Amino acid sequence: MSVFINRKLLEQTTFHSTAPAGLACVVHAVAEEGEHELHFLDADDAVSETVPVTVAGKRPTGEATAVRLDVNPTKLGAARLSRGPSGSPAHHVIQPGADLFITTPAPRDACRVRLVRKTDGAVVFDSASLGAGDRFAVTLIRPGRYQVENQLDGAKLVLTVEYPVVGKQPYSPPPPMQIECTAGGFQAPTTTVKPAQGLIFLCSAPACLHLALVEPDDGPHQDAGPTRTTPAGSGSGGPPHAPLTEEARSVLRRVLRTFRGKPDGG
Repeated sequence: MSVFINRKLLEQTTFHSTAPAGLACVVHAVAEEGEHELHFLDADDAVSETVPVTVAGKRPTGEATAVRLDVNPTKLGAARLSRGPSGSPAHHVIQPGADLFITTPAPRDACRVRLVRKTDGAVVFDSASLGAGDRFAVTLIRPGRYQVENQLDGAKLVLTVEYPVVGKQPYSPPPPMQIECTAGGFQAPTTTVKPAQGLIFLCSAPACLHLALVEPDDGPHQDAGPTRTTPAGSGSGGPPHAPLTEEARSVLRRVLRTFRGKPDGG
């Protein structure tokens, strides 16, 4: 993995279910059959692109089915440019129960997504308000204390990502941890996780989830000077904390290399 990609991964410390990006994604299982449209919304919540989606119980002749439909605004933009302004968007066909897997590599390209029933315009899914059965998955790399908030009801949860102890053996994070987002708040088996351990928020109540680093942990030799922080709910688009120390960056790069199966050299 290149230094450039490492830096992007290490410095992603805010995540939002409305416009998931980078190390975050939203998953919605489509239940209803029929003709639908995916709507991509811009910063003003106006529809910037519409993509037709058919949900069919049986595969139509000559059409392919899918168990998952990747919804990536970056790829969509590239397709729009290639076909020109008068071209038609691709028509996707999926089966009931197929997952819409929503994310984009770069936060600057992320956007809100809706699935709309074509016959009456009813909103079947909106990433701004996750419903029962929807999932928000996040992988946290940078150690420290994070706050998760359901911005629809104010429920909060504080999670700590431990600073890694990397030995001679390749680092292997624990399996993903599932956290339930209920009408009564967050239900988590623990509040401490390891770097690169996945978090899966399973919604049983309406949710708009914001997760942000509120207190970094750059290791035992971190600079003792003041650290600039931003409150978890600020929604700031820039880095909310002072940059990682070079020592901490080196340790976490090693974690990523071993986690992804690459040799611990270079």
